[in-house]
Amino acid sequence: MSHAEENVSLIDIQEGRLGSYLLKPFLYFFLKWFEEVPNRLLQGGFGVLTLILVVLILHVHINIIFSGFINSVLILLIIFGAVLLAQLYKMNLAFITFWVTDAGGFFQLSEMLLFIFAGYIVPLSLYPTQVAAIAYILPFSYMIYFPVAAVEGIFSVVQLCSILLAQVLWVGIFVLFYKFLWNKGINQFTGVGQ
Repeated sequence: MSHAEENVSLIDIQEGRLGSYLLKPFLYFFLKWFEEVPNRLLQGGFGVLTLILVVLILHVHINIIFSGFINSVLILLIIFGAVLLAQLYKMNLAFITFWVTDAGGFFQLSEMLLFIFAGYIVPLSLYPTQVAAIAYILPFSYMIYFPVAAVEGIFSVVQLCSILLAQVLWVGIFVLFYKFLWNKGINQFTGVGQ
Protein backbone atom coordinates (compact mmCIF):
# COMPACT_ATOMS: atom_id res chain seq x y z
CA MET A 1 0.00 0.00 0.00
CA SER A 2 1.25 3.44 -0.88
CA HIS A 3 1.62 6.08 1.81
CA ALA A 4 2.30 9.04 -0.46
CA GLU A 5 -0.59 11.10 0.84
CA GLU A 6 1.17 12.30 4.00
CA ASN A 7 4.31 13.40 2.18
CA VAL A 8 2.40 15.14 -0.61
CA SER A 9 -0.05 16.76 1.79
CA LEU A 10 2.17 17.88 4.64
CA ILE A 11 5.50 18.56 2.96
CA ASP A 12 4.75 19.41 -0.64
CA ILE A 13 1.46 21.29 -0.41
CA GLN A 14 1.29 22.69 3.14
CA GLU A 15 4.99 23.56 3.46
CA GLY A 16 5.12 24.84 -0.12
CA ARG A 17 7.78 22.51 -1.49
CA LEU A 18 5.56 21.67 -4.44
CA GLY A 19 6.96 24.74 -6.17
CA SER A 20 10.36 23.09 -6.57
CA TYR A 21 8.73 20.10 -8.29
CA LEU A 22 6.91 22.35 -10.72
CA LEU A 23 10.21 23.57 -12.09
CA LYS A 24 11.43 20.07 -12.94
CA PRO A 25 10.92 18.65 -16.45
CA PHE A 26 9.07 15.59 -15.16
CA LEU A 27 5.47 14.97 -14.24
CA TYR A 28 4.84 15.29 -10.51
CA PHE A 29 3.18 11.88 -10.38
CA PHE A 30 6.28 10.12 -11.70
CA LEU A 31 8.55 11.97 -9.30
CA LYS A 32 6.41 10.77 -6.40
CA TRP A 33 6.11 7.29 -7.94
CA PHE A 34 9.88 6.88 -7.97
CA GLU A 35 10.09 8.16 -4.40
CA GLU A 36 7.50 5.62 -3.23
CA VAL A 37 8.48 2.47 -5.15
CA PRO A 38 11.86 1.96 -3.39
CA ASN A 39 10.07 2.10 -0.03
CA ARG A 40 7.63 -0.59 -1.18
CA LEU A 41 10.48 -2.75 -2.52
CA LEU A 42 12.39 -2.40 0.75
CA GLN A 43 9.29 -3.18 2.77
CA GLY A 44 8.58 -6.20 0.57
CA GLY A 45 12.17 -7.38 0.99
CA PHE A 46 11.79 -7.22 4.77
CA GLY A 47 8.58 -9.24 4.43
CA VAL A 48 10.35 -11.94 2.40
CA LEU A 49 13.25 -11.96 4.88
CA THR A 50 10.80 -12.36 7.77
CA LEU A 51 9.06 -15.21 5.96
CA ILE A 52 12.39 -16.97 5.38
CA LEU A 53 13.30 -16.60 9.06
CA VAL A 54 9.92 -17.98 10.17
CA VAL A 55 10.31 -20.94 7.81
CA LEU A 56 13.82 -21.66 9.07
CA ILE A 57 13.11 -21.19 12.77
CA LEU A 58 9.70 -22.89 12.96
CA HIS A 59 10.43 -25.49 10.27
CA VAL A 60 7.24 -24.58 8.45
CA HIS A 61 6.84 -26.12 5.02
CA ILE A 62 5.67 -23.79 2.27
CA ASN A 63 4.58 -25.25 -1.04
CA ILE A 64 5.26 -22.98 -3.99
CA ILE A 65 3.28 -24.10 -6.99
CA PHE A 66 4.07 -22.70 -10.41
CA SER A 67 0.67 -22.25 -12.04
CA GLY A 68 1.93 -21.66 -15.55
CA PHE A 69 3.48 -18.84 -17.53
CA ILE A 70 0.21 -17.06 -18.41
CA ASN A 71 -1.04 -17.12 -14.83
CA SER A 72 2.32 -15.86 -13.56
CA VAL A 73 2.36 -12.95 -16.02
CA LEU A 74 -1.23 -12.04 -15.14
CA ILE A 75 -0.44 -12.17 -11.41
CA LEU A 76 2.57 -9.88 -11.89
CA LEU A 77 0.41 -7.47 -13.88
CA ILE A 78 -2.22 -7.53 -11.13
CA ILE A 79 0.43 -6.76 -8.50
CA PHE A 80 1.74 -3.86 -10.60
CA GLY A 81 -1.85 -2.66 -11.14
CA ALA A 82 -2.48 -2.76 -7.39
CA VAL A 83 0.61 -0.66 -6.65
CA LEU A 84 -0.31 1.83 -9.38
CA LEU A 85 -3.93 1.99 -8.22
CA ALA A 86 -2.88 2.56 -4.59
CA GLN A 87 -0.45 5.32 -5.60
CA LEU A 88 -3.07 7.11 -7.69
CA TYR A 89 -5.68 6.77 -4.94
CA LYS A 90 -3.35 8.17 -2.27
CA MET A 91 -2.16 11.02 -4.50
CA ASN A 92 -5.78 11.99 -5.23
CA LEU A 93 -6.51 11.84 -1.52
CA ALA A 94 -3.54 14.11 -0.79
CA PHE A 95 -4.77 16.71 -3.26
CA ILE A 96 -7.62 17.47 -0.84
CA THR A 97 -4.98 19.56 0.96
CA PHE A 98 -5.20 22.15 -1.81
CA TRP A 99 -8.60 23.13 -0.38
CA VAL A 100 -8.50 22.20 3.32
CA THR A 101 -6.02 23.10 6.04
CA ASP A 102 -5.92 19.70 7.75
CA ALA A 103 -6.69 16.58 5.73
CA GLY A 104 -5.89 14.20 8.60
CA GLY A 105 -9.56 13.27 9.07
CA PHE A 106 -9.87 12.33 5.40
CA PHE A 107 -6.74 10.19 5.69
CA GLN A 108 -8.12 8.37 8.74
CA LEU A 109 -11.46 7.81 7.02
CA SER A 110 -9.59 6.44 4.02
CA GLU A 111 -7.64 4.01 6.20
CA MET A 112 -10.86 2.85 7.83
CA LEU A 113 -12.44 2.21 4.42
CA LEU A 114 -9.32 0.33 3.34
CA PHE A 115 -9.42 -1.85 6.47
CA ILE A 116 -13.05 -2.73 5.83
CA PHE A 117 -13.27 -3.00 2.04
CA ALA A 118 -9.75 -4.04 0.99
CA GLY A 119 -9.67 -7.27 2.98
CA TYR A 120 -7.14 -6.21 5.61
CA ILE A 121 -9.10 -7.68 8.51
CA VAL A 122 -10.50 -10.85 6.93
CA PRO A 123 -10.70 -12.07 3.34
CA LEU A 124 -13.63 -10.57 1.47
CA SER A 125 -14.87 -14.07 0.66
CA LEU A 126 -15.82 -14.41 4.36
CA TYR A 127 -17.89 -11.21 4.39
CA PRO A 128 -21.69 -11.27 4.25
CA THR A 129 -22.90 -11.34 0.64
CA GLN A 130 -24.10 -7.73 0.52
CA VAL A 131 -20.94 -6.29 2.07
CA ALA A 132 -18.73 -8.43 -0.19
CA ALA A 133 -20.68 -7.25 -3.25
CA ILE A 134 -20.01 -3.63 -2.28
CA ALA A 135 -16.34 -4.40 -1.63
CA TYR A 136 -15.94 -6.08 -5.02
CA ILE A 137 -17.24 -2.95 -6.77
CA LEU A 138 -15.05 -0.47 -4.87
CA PRO A 139 -11.40 0.01 -5.87
CA PHE A 140 -10.01 -0.97 -2.46
CA SER A 141 -10.30 -4.73 -3.04
CA TYR A 142 -8.25 -4.39 -6.23
CA MET A 143 -5.41 -2.86 -4.19
CA ILE A 144 -5.11 -5.58 -1.54
CA TYR A 145 -7.51 -8.51 -1.61
CA PHE A 146 -7.41 -9.55 -5.25
CA PRO A 147 -3.60 -9.33 -5.62
CA VAL A 148 -3.10 -11.42 -2.48
CA ALA A 149 -5.73 -13.94 -3.55
CA ALA A 150 -4.17 -14.08 -7.03
CA VAL A 151 -0.77 -14.92 -5.54
CA GLU A 152 -2.46 -17.68 -3.55
CA GLY A 153 -3.50 -19.19 -6.88
CA ILE A 154 -7.24 -19.40 -6.31
CA PHE A 155 -8.27 -17.72 -9.58
CA SER A 156 -8.52 -19.08 -13.10
CA VAL A 157 -7.06 -17.29 -16.11
CA VAL A 158 -10.47 -15.80 -16.94
CA GLN A 159 -10.89 -14.51 -13.40
CA LEU A 160 -7.38 -13.05 -13.42
CA CYS A 161 -8.18 -11.27 -16.69
CA SER A 162 -11.39 -9.82 -15.23
CA ILE A 163 -9.49 -8.60 -12.14
CA LEU A 164 -6.90 -6.98 -14.39
CA LEU A 165 -9.63 -5.37 -16.48
CA ALA A 166 -11.29 -3.94 -13.36
CA GLN A 167 -7.93 -2.56 -12.23
CA VAL A 168 -7.42 -0.90 -15.60
CA LEU A 169 -10.89 0.64 -15.32
CA TRP A 170 -10.17 2.01 -11.83
CA VAL A 171 -6.74 3.28 -12.88
CA GLY A 172 -8.43 5.15 -15.75
CA ILE A 173 -10.98 6.69 -13.37
CA PHE A 174 -8.26 7.71 -10.90
CA VAL A 175 -6.12 9.21 -13.69
CA LEU A 176 -9.07 11.38 -14.71
CA PHE A 177 -9.59 12.44 -11.08
CA TYR A 178 -5.87 13.09 -10.75
CA LYS A 179 -5.79 15.38 -13.78
CA PHE A 180 -8.91 17.22 -12.65
CA LEU A 181 -7.75 17.69 -9.05
CA TRP A 182 -4.21 18.62 -10.13
CA ASN A 183 -5.40 21.26 -12.61
CA LYS A 184 -7.88 22.77 -10.15
CA GLY A 185 -5.56 22.44 -7.16
CA ILE A 186 -2.47 23.90 -8.75
CA ASN A 187 -4.47 27.09 -9.36
CA GLN A 188 -5.19 27.20 -5.59
CA PHE A 189 -1.57 26.55 -4.60
CA THR A 190 0.55 29.38 -3.29
CA GLY A 191 4.17 28.62 -2.51
CA VAL A 192 6.12 30.98 -0.29
CA GLY A 193 9.90 31.14 -0.70
CA GLN A 194 12.12 30.16 2.18
